[in-house]
Amino acid sequence: MYRRLLNPIEESVESKLMWAGIKKYLHKLTPKECEVMISLYVDHLSVRETAAKLKVDDSTVSTHHKNARDKIRNAMEE
Repeated sequence: MYRRLLNPIEESVESKLMWAGIKKYLHKLTPKECEVMISLYVDHLSVRETAAKLKVDDSTVSTHHKNARDKIRNAMEE
């Protein structure tokens, strides 16, 4: 996943805005999808770090992340 480089303040603001948008849709996600989103957007862990934390493969984290994004995107369009 490509991430542009931001200064720490911009990154913090962007992360908080992203989380504010995501958290109202968490109820539509599975528990694993929630864990992945929290690890990636709140804890700022990488996919690899999230996989290690959850004791799953990197590809599993990527799948949960994609599924969660799709569900959130669909919910936002409703």
